[in-house]
Formats: sequence, structure tokens, C-alpha cells
Amino acid sequence: MANYESLEIPALEAAVKEQGENIRNLKASNASKEILGPEIAKLTKLKQALKSKEETLAEKKFDRSALEAVLTRRFTEFTGVAGFFDYGPSGCALQNNILDVWRKHFVLEEDMLEIECTNITPENVFKTSGHVDRFADWMVRDSVTKEIFRQDHLVKQVLKQRLEDNEILRKAGANAANEKRKNKIKGDILDDGIIKEYENLLESVKTGNPLTDPVMFNLMFDCQIGPTGKEKGFLRPETAQGHFLNFKKLLEFNTNRMPFASASIGKSFRNEISPRGGLLRVREFTMAEIEHFVDPLKKQHPRFDEVRSIVLPLYSASNQLNNAGIVHKEIGKAVEEGMVNNETLGYFVARIYLFLLRIDCWDAEIESSSGWIECVGCADRSAYDLTAHSKATNEKLVVRESLPEPIVRTSWILDANEKKLGPKFKRDLSKVKEYFESLKNNDDMWNASELINLKKKLEVVREYIPNVIEPSFGIGRILHSLIEHVYWIRKDVRDSEEAKKELPTVLSFPPIVAPYKCLIVPLSNIDEFVPHIKETVSELRRLGISSRIDDSAGSIGRRYARSDEIGTPFGVTVDFQTTRKDGTVTLRERDSTNQIRESIKVISRIIQELCTEQTTWVEVRQKYPAFVSQNV
Repeated sequence: MANYESLEIPALEAAVKEQGENIRNLKASNASKEILGPEIAKLTKLKQALKSKEETLAEKKFDRSALEAVLTRRFTEFTGVAGFFDYGPSGCALQNNILDVWRKHFVLEEDMLEIECTNITPENVFKTSGHVDRFADWMVRDSVTKEIFRQDHLVKQVLKQRLEDNEILRKAGANAANEKRKNKIKGDILDDGIIKEYENLLESVKTGNPLTDPVMFNLMFDCQIGPTGKEKGFLRPETAQGHFLNFKKLLEFNTNRMPFASASIGKSFRNEISPRGGLLRVREFTMAEIEHFVDPLKKQHPRFDEVRSIVLPLYSASNQLNNAGIVHKEIGKAVEEGMVNNETLGYFVARIYLFLLRIDCWDAEIESSSGWIECVGCADRSAYDLTAHSKATNEKLVVRESLPEPIVRTSWILDANEKKLGPKFKRDLSKVKEYFESLKNNDDMWNASELINLKKKLEVVREYIPNVIEPSFGIGRILHSLIEHVYWIRKDVRDSEEAKKELPTVLSFPPIVAPYKCLIVPLSNIDEFVPHIKETVSELRRLGISSRIDDSAGSIGRRYARSDEIGTPFGVTVDFQTTRKDGTVTLRERDSTNQIRESIKVISRIIQELCTEQTTWVEVRQKYPAFVSQNV
């Protein structure tokens, strides 16, 4: 009987898929019950083993320090100043691949207008948007250690420590008083209701020392523009404002058609008070943002039916207030019931979900070892930003829509006789007009009690300020959460001292985002293998597949282990059968470690099809025989 329990989760998942496909093929060929029975039983045992593994994994405490070690060793480098990280070759390649998928999924698929705006922005822009006055957090300082905290984080930290102390006291039972003295615990045992309230807040440790009064701290980095320093600027805290400043040109480029969306990818900067958590809270980060401009009276989306039936895990505002948990609901139902405000917002929520699924990141607010982390926001910003910039610049940021026939509603307009008013008011004429305009009521109609004898005019052109739906992606947070979600430890069954020294870490990136698609490994570092290595690299390069060569000293197993640690999905081995017999090479799949053997051209084509999602490893295994050992 096969020992399925010895397999790791990715290998079991692959085996379940493969066995399920086998059964479907048998059914399609009208196989008898005698043949189907054992195969179905095998599938059942595989599923049971997979469930058991997943439950065991869920019970184990996640080793965050081991993950951080992999991140530092393979992907990022701490610069020495909190909140700043450099990306190494693997980290840079991973981020670029995520952004490539993002561009294809959104910019290409939705015909978006991609723009690139400056990182440094004049002060008046952020004064208008409200960032200068309101983009701030409350901070406090520990009067003893001088350490600075965000006030809201500190409250959570104190509550968490209170819960940990409560757990110690409850476990101590009758010895609670001794434990209280021993651990210097200040509080008493908490009621269950209080515990529930505390558990809804939390983050990390405590301070215990007297604190200064909270003060506001603006999170933008300011700078001086030009040699005189008279013009002040800021490093942008978001990419959005560039979209609004360029709205008129974008509308013109789109031939004045609505709705439309602009997109941008770029750096943003936030002078965080106390950045912690590695890539999850940094001071310089990459954002990918979309601004979808839409008619406020027409928030239906022409492609909403394509996503209507997608079931999403949603955590509504009411459920958050009542601690009622997540509900799984079709996005169409969520829009109909008002859980999601409109079709356009619902469409982008569903598209965001599909993007995250594609790169194996699962959700817009992602559960990690640091708790729930918001990686994507999707907001309806209404017309706030365009209205604010329009007022500040006295420039109309509007859409003009020709109506097929005059609208039924008529509006009062001020038809000023400038020949008579001009000589009287002269340079103050514009102020007089502004005063009369201010007498309009909320329905954009003249207040008849304030004015009389005004002309009435039918409107044949509708003028409106668009609303904005904004999906915003924190790429660094997505990258970090993706690495955590695909991270696992391969159970090593070898007994050698070499095996014990290795940390068999595996990152099961989907091939589409993996930093490198293929590792090329010669059996040893001898000249005999060089021509075949060059041929393999050349063929992969011709097909647009990134690869790395590892001809260093050490066993094949150790070199594959290093490759597994950066998530390379496939490996090609050049051995003596390649050079002395038939020119074939082996292809190894990362998660299952299964191999096949074919010619270099065939193997290269298979890798290309796997990386472009034209086929799966299960289908490859069904088509090609398994490789066991070289035949020289």
C-alpha cells in the first residue's frame, strides 16, 4: 500500500489532481466498475492524506524567523535605516513578474491609459488634496527609552500584553497570585466579554513607562525645489494625485469618451513613525494604482455580467462591527443587496480577487504570520479630488455630454448684461458674478426668493465632474504575503550529515511569477557538458524563458535545494546520457521532484507551455514517461 502520508502538501495536491484526471479519462472511455473502483479508492485516500497534512500544518506554529531568514538571504537586503530595503536579483525579478501579470490583467485587459508621474510634487497640490493638513498620525514618546510609537498601535500593543498576562493567570489557577508577582503582572483575570473586545484590536508588545502627550506627525517627506528653497515640495505618498492633475489630457486622449481608467506603477513614500514588520510597513514602496473615471449617475459596468457569479469572501462593515465573520457571496448578490455599492466597484473587487488568485495570493486583505494585512484597497473616491483641484485652479475638470434632446428639468442661469454692468463694477464684475452664482441652492437651481426676472434656459449639454473608483495595490505587501503563502519545508528522508545541514525550504511560486523559470544543472563542472548547456540556454532564451546555470561544486540535490529556496519551478539536468548517448536532458518539477526525459527542444517547449499556462505538470506527466535514472 502506498504511503501517502510521507508526501508533502504540494506533492499531495499534484497527486490528487493527477488521479482526478485519470478517473475522468477512465469514465470518458466507459471503463468498468472493476477498473474504476480501485482508482476512486486511491483518490479518496489521497484526499484524506491531504486533509490530514493540512490540519497538521494548521496546528503547527509558523516559524516567522525562518521565513525572514529566507527573505534576507534570497530576496531583500536591509539598508540599516528602518523602513528601507533593497531588492536583490531574485526580489527584483519576482516584483517585475508580479507587475507584468498586473499590467496584463488590468491595463491590457481593461484598455487602461498608463501614465508615469513625478515622485516629487509641489506643495500646493497636496495642500489642495488635504494631505498637508490631514495626512498625519498621532505619536507618543516613551519618556524613559525615548522610543517613539504610533498612538493607535501602542493602544493595541498594551491590550495584547494584557491578554497574554490574562492567559498566564488563568493557567496558573490557584497559584495566580504567585504568578502575578513572579511575572510582575499589574492586572487581574479578565472576564470573557472583555477578552473578546480586546481580541478585536491587536498587534505587538508594550511600553510600561510614562508617555508624552500625543502629537500629530505628518507622514510626508518634504523637500526644497530649486537652489533658493523658496518652493516647497513633497515626495508623493500615493500616485493618485498625478491622475487627477492630468485628467483633462487623459479625457482628451480618450476622445472625450466615458467611462475610462488610467493606471500607474511607481514609488510612493511615507515617513512612518515606527516602521516594523519588514516589507509590511516601509517608508519607500512600490504602488500600482488605477483611477476609473465614471459618470456618477451611471455606475453600471458593461462587463459586470462576466464576474457576476464569482463567489468572494466578503467582510462587510456591519459584520465587522458585530464581529460576525466573513460571508461567501456572489458579487452580483452583494451589489443587489447593497453590501457593495455599485456595479463598477463590484466589478473591480472581483477582478482584484481574480488577479490575486492568479499569483497565488488569495485575498485583498491577506492573513499572514503578522495578522491580517491590507494589500489592496478598492475605494469609491466620489468626485472629491477632481472637485478640490478644480476649485484650487479655477479650471473646470468636467465631462461635457451632448444630450440627444434637451433634458426635462430646466435650470435658472444668470444672463448678465455686461455692457451695463461692466462700466459700473469694472474689475469687480467677476466678483459680482461669483456672488450671484453662490445663491444657487443644492439642486443647482436659483433660489427664487433671492432673485427675480432671470431667464430660463433648456440644457442641451450635460456637464458633470466624474466619480472615481480607485483600486490601489501595495506591491511590497503582496510580494511578502505571496512568499509567506508559498513557503514550506520539504521533509528530508536522507540520513546523511549533508542532508542535516541543509534547510530544505521550498517556495512554490506559480511559474508565471517565479523569479527564474528554470535552473540548468550539469552533473559536474567539466568541459564535456558545456556545448549542451549553451544549447539549452539558447533555446530557452529564444522562447523568452529566464534561466540560471548552477555549475558550482556540490551535489545535484544541494544545488536543486538552493534553487527551490528561490522558487524556481523547473530544473534541467545535463548528464552523461546527454553527452555520450542521445542528447536528451531531464526536466524536474520543483514541488513533486518528479522528472521526465526528452530532447532539449522538446523540454524547452514544455517549459514554455508550463510558464505560459498552456499546460500543467499533471498533463505533462500523463504524456511523457517518468525518468528514473540515466542510461549510459
